[in-house]
Amino acid sequence: MNDLQWIKSVLSNDEYSTDQELAAYFVSQGLSETEAAHWVSQRQFYLNNIVMHDEEGNDIGVYTPSI
Repeated sequence: MNDLQWIKSVLSNDEYSTDQELAAYFVSQGLSETEAAHWVSQRQFYLNNIVMHDEEGNDIGVYTPSI
């Protein structure tokens, strides 16, 4: 798993940490404070959507089930 996939996985699954705790975790794992703040600002999007990605971890769309 590359860094981008790891970050998005954390954003998609960590419902309980505060934004401050999550940013501190990202920084402790090697992101800069600016990078951590950017990703934390994207948190609600990743929590609320099933995001499809390619092999490099780039977002390629949001899963929308057919009704």
